[in-house]
Amino acid sequence: MNSRPKTTKPHPGAKRRRAIYLPLLLALPVLGGLLWFCSRIETEPMTSDEMLAKEHWTAEQLAAAMTRVFSPQSNRDRREEVIEHLRRQLAQYSPEEQRRIRVQALKGSLQNQLSQFRALPPERRQETIAKLERDAEHSLQDAYQKNAELLNSPEGQAVQEEATRIMLAELSPAERRDLSKVIQTWVRLLQYRR
Repeated sequence: MNSRPKTTKPHPGAKRRRAIYLPLLLALPVLGGLLWFCSRIETEPMTSDEMLAKEHWTAEQLAAAMTRVFSPQSNRDRREEVIEHLRRQLAQYSPEEQRRIRVQALKGSLQNQLSQFRALPPERRQETIAKLERDAEHSLQDAYQKNAELLNSPEGQAVQEEATRIMLAELSPAERRDLSKVIQTWVRLLQYRR
């Protein structure tokens, strides 16, 4: 008796299937990685014309567009038209969703402003601080005269909370020192609100 095990012949199409499946199996992780990478890439911000042409916005898209429009480095071309268009789009949402979108946009705008401030060279930073001080004082005088309603609105409160959080949690000691006059004006504004 022969003690060798019997070998079976492979199925005639097995080599062909293996030649197809093996590259496919190897390509799946690569394709998955590419899809993940592509989903992480931020799209180029829309131009004013593109924003004005777009009629259907998701809440996230609307908040992101409003964040860009409210940011200091945003495209100023047709800005008022874009803001009015975004307001019309915002009106299509429930009041609660409108508030959430506005708050998200304003928080994003504050974060963008902080990032842009930190990226400034020292000489431009001093110019910006002086402008912020003038603007803060003007905002305080404006609030005393006519904007108490805005300060007490949910959006105004959300902006105040985010600005306070940034001042306390994100600014470095040197940044707090540089922005001390702006912060003092901000505190007076918060005291006025009460």
